[in-house]
Amino acid sequence: MRGDATRRSTSGVGALTRRDRAREAALDLEIRNAYRSVSTTTSARARRRHLRNARRHERALLAQHRRPQSVLVALAVALAVLLAALVVTRASLTLIVVVAVLFVFDARVVRRRRRTRRRD
Repeated sequence: MRGDATRRSTSGVGALTRRDRAREAALDLEIRNAYRSVSTTTSARARRRHLRNARRHERALLAQHRRPQSVLVALAVALAVLLAALVVTRASLTLIVVVAVLFVFDARVVRRRRRTRRRD
């Protein structure tokens, strides 16, 4: 798991918000600290414990990467609600088409991000 992290992912897939970046940075720091502790500890029991902690944090980081970004999901929900409201109120066709295109684009981005992160 640790060796796979050397390859950088594209800038299009990653943390969107400051909170996501901070969560990923905190998990990465925990992983590094746990591996550092493994190399400096002489007790076999403590080394196993540090190794378990490192692997647990690696799994949490992978889950964080797989999780769809909340901003994109919230935008997709908001656009869907707006589209439904425009259809119900029989707004202009141009406005409905613009909102529908934005919704489809956002939904495709969310799907692509999920697929890309699950492959990693």
